[in-house]
Amino acid sequence: MRQIWLRVSTVQDESGLTIAYVAVMTDRTRQLATDQAIRLLESQDPLTLLPNRRLFMESLETHLADIQGQPGVSGAVLFLDLDGFQVINDVAGHQVGDQLLREVGNRLSHVAQGNALVARLGGDEFGFLLTTAHLIGDTAEQATKVAMDCLAAVNKRMDLDGSQNVTASVGVTLTSHKDTVVDVIRRADFAVYAAKSAGRNTFRFFDAQSQANLVHRSQLMADLRNAVQLNQFVVWYQPQVTDEGRWVGMEALVRWQHPVHGLIPPATFIPLAEESGVIYQLGRWVLRTACQQLVAWSADPQRELLTVSVNVSGRELQQADYVERVVEILQSTGVNPLWLKLELTESMFVGDIDGIIEKMQALRAQGIGLSVDDFGTGYSSLSYLRRLPIDEIKLDKSFLDGALANPKAAALVKSIISVGLDMGLQVVAEGVETVAERNFLKANGCREFQGYLFGRPGPADQAAPAFTVLTDTSAFRQDTQQPAVQGVSSSTSGQLAQR
Repeated sequence: MRQIWLRVSTVQDESGLTIAYVAVMTDRTRQLATDQAIRLLESQDPLTLLPNRRLFMESLETHLADIQGQPGVSGAVLFLDLDGFQVINDVAGHQVGDQLLREVGNRLSHVAQGNALVARLGGDEFGFLLTTAHLIGDTAEQATKVAMDCLAAVNKRMDLDGSQNVTASVGVTLTSHKDTVVDVIRRADFAVYAAKSAGRNTFRFFDAQSQANLVHRSQLMADLRNAVQLNQFVVWYQPQVTDEGRWVGMEALVRWQHPVHGLIPPATFIPLAEESGVIYQLGRWVLRTACQQLVAWSADPQRELLTVSVNVSGRELQQADYVERVVEILQSTGVNPLWLKLELTESMFVGDIDGIIEKMQALRAQGIGLSVDDFGTGYSSLSYLRRLPIDEIKLDKSFLDGALANPKAAALVKSIISVGLDMGLQVVAEGVETVAERNFLKANGCREFQGYLFGRPGPADQAAPAFTVLTDTSAFRQDTQQPAVQGVSSSTSGQLAQR
């Protein structure tokens, strides 16, 4: 239907008598359509056709104004963030990414069903606003139901250009009569982050402790960026021994000596280092420090055959020039490559397996030994493992726990040892804490061990005296549960969780 505007004017003579009429017709159809489109763009997301961030914020502001001065009256805000959306965008393409967002928007609209305002806030983030007009009964219960319905809706298989599976993390916060828009948005963001930190594909309500934890995490990340230059990291060493009690190697374990929070274990700061990119600088520093220590130890003929194992982050291995950086450290420190062993985790072997194998082969060509750490906990298949140019696998402590009492757990440990030995690999058991565990492992073919039974991690100067102890029979008596190798202080390292 066209929109025609008619404007009529009169023409009068000198005496004021109307002698004519002038009519002007204007077709306003296009202009009105343009104006309507502009108004729509101001409040609607063009991709999903959902309300956009601007309308969501205006609605939230109106809701908070409505409940001002009404204690006990509240609403709820939910933020939903898709997990791994950027990977889908990068791998499948932006066209598939847009299709996925439209489908998610459609599913979330069905979840809302007029009982909540759902909007696309930008990128892969969506928001729900439950106001007093939408709520019947307990606000927290209804918000929980919406969060669970959202997760279920997103989780359903999506047949786009190729099947896509996606999950979401949802943060929930309740509103109160004292809130501002900034307060609510900040809390919802914190709650989403808490859901992602909890493993994703879940929801979390905001709570003050979560906020405190996230603020602490943010501060640690900021401190981490300068920690290498400020010499706050230290490398500790944990012994690896044979079934005869002979020391054959050490694992280099990095610790962060924070000036305020004290000794921080790797499980806390390594994920932060990977997320922030500090891992590249930190990894080079640890490798160089371990190589320098190896050179110092090798000056003693009793220690010249000792190896040192250094953990490698998946982020480091993905660098195009990683091999060149390792070679530069070998050359600058003068370390014998045969003394060095790099420990990789199975999770690295997902994706560009051929590129990873090529780098591993280049490292092996330098004489460096390669080990698969935490074997059995990752994602690699045995067919991949067969292709890897490795020398050693390390049996993760989680498999050993309970193996003495649980026949199924024991069978799994036996199988892993057997697989390693059949492939001609050295098998090192981690986390050995009792003589019984050592005897069980030895009876099933494992000949090298690492764990508290033989020594806790400690600084290099504390580990060095123990090299002279080739055999300590207390480690092989049936009546002791104590660490056998002396020289590594238990008092200074007892607070550390074994890696």
